[in-house]
Amino acid sequence: MISKVMTASAAALCTLAFVSFTAPTARAGEYCSTDSSGMRGCGYESLAQCQAANAGKNGTCARDPF
Repeated sequence: MISKVMTASAAALCTLAFVSFTAPTARAGEYCSTDSSGMRGCGYESLAQCQAANAGKNGTCARDPF
């Protein structure tokens, strides 16, 4: 009986660990900025937020391609 409980607990723990390590899904509508050197930074919620962060850096903003 105890071995069944231990096996079930181990299986639940492994499942929880696997779920916690999976990559989060990207949300639609995120924007990325690309500066003049080609460096990309993503995660902006709006185009205006991306453009404000890029002000004076000679960069561009576009939707996250992924």
